[in-house]
Amino acid sequence: MKKYGIYFLILIACIIIRIIPLSSGSNALDSVLNEIAIGGIASTVVALLIFYQEQKNSTRKKKIYRIIILQPFYRSMIRYMEQFCYKSAFMPKELRSTRKNFQEWSDYYCNKCGEVADNKTDGFYPISASEMLESVKPIFLEAENIQLNKVWLLKEDILSEEDLQTISKLNNIVYQYNLLCCTDDLLPHNVRIVNDEFVKKLSGISGFEKLLNFKFSYDVRLSNSVEIS
Repeated sequence: MKKYGIYFLILIACIIIRIIPLSSGSNALDSVLNEIAIGGIASTVVALLIFYQEQKNSTRKKKIYRIIILQPFYRSMIRYMEQFCYKSAFMPKELRSTRKNFQEWSDYYCNKCGEVADNKTDGFYPISASEMLESVKPIFLEAENIQLNKVWLLKEDILSEEDLQTISKLNNIVYQYNLLCCTDDLLPHNVRIVNDEFVKKLSGISGFEKLLNFKFSYDVRLSNSVEIS
């Protein structure tokens, strides 16, 4: 409302001027003031409508820019989340329709890795450390690209400081090189740590509830079912 304050002040001033002729006692002055007031009111209303439309268009453009900038980061994050389902539910085929949320798939995957270590499961091939690093690399790169444009994004009011801090924190949680660059036998334990921390962080951010709670499967992809803006 502060942006429109000057227009409302001018309108009030013109209305006051318009009222003055009722008690001025001078016909000539009444006529001049009346014309000034009417012209001022009309001009101010037109200017206010133009300014409102410009602000509306600007807000719409900022929302579009925000989506364009954030979607690649969120998409890379969702692809990371999906991989634990794909690895866990590829075989046997009956599992491909099983639906779980991200936390459940993460736990299921890590438990399956433990069974592999104990030679209790067949047809399951855990993600290697090199594959895991490749899966988190896009998240790191997208977060870095956003941070490189931080000054412009803040100046144009496209993203807020809170947005940038959230992106940085999510990236730092997932891209923990010291945990993910390890031997394959230690990786499942470290993945559980990373994913539990990731879920905890996401659950505290408004707008991510659907992403965390949505139950997806090998056949029903998370990336095709949930949009974040």
